[in-house]
Amino acid sequence: TRSGVEEMEKIVAMTGLDLERMLDVAADAMEPNKGGPFISPPAGADSVATEIVMASVADLDSAVARLERLQLVMRSLPITAPLDNFYTTSGFGRRTDPFNGKVALHEGLDLVSKTGSPVLATAPGTVVYADWKGEYGRMVEIDHGLGITTRYAHLKEISVEVGQQVDYRDEIGLLGSSGRSTGPHVHYEVRFNDRPFNPMNFLKAGRYVFKG
Repeated sequence: TRSGVEEMEKIVAMTGLDLERMLDVAADAMEPNKGGPFISPPAGADSVATEIVMASVADLDSAVARLERLQLVMRSLPITAPLDNFYTTSGFGRRTDPFNGKVALHEGLDLVSKTGSPVLATAPGTVVYADWKGEYGRMVEIDHGLGITTRYAHLKEISVEVGQQVDYRDEIGLLGSSGRSTGPHVHYEVRFNDRPFNPMNFLKAGRYVFKG
């Protein structure tokens, strides 16, 4: 249990998300669903031995609870790319705008592949937006739970609708160049509570998960 906890904590930390905050969010999302009658221990039980055993049980319970919360967080993490084959033309952060040459903030990654290539969901979730969205062009947004969402913009076609449940690697659209775009690519974002995070950190975490 402790080995699994340490490994998953490392993966979550690699994404740039606040580990303890994510665990708190996961704890709030998990129903305790516990019950049963209260039964006192036998009167003749050795109190010292009982305390030692109960302390060990409490320690194990704590580790298992942390593991369960981490497993929930891991299921919500988008740690693969939305394309099978691509190269990156623009990273996350400050860049020179391709249209006006001014310094601008880029809140995602621009991933280039052939027009019409399948664009894939990077984690299970619910489609919360699937339509034209201004300069994003045709865009799909997926809610993966725990405040984590992903956006896939400049699509040629949208293959899903709002409210649809999608699984990991389901096709959600086709790569295109709609909206404010200089050529075929997917503008891909990862957000937590609507704050953008660098998707490259999530992809690096994914490479660590799937190594070997």
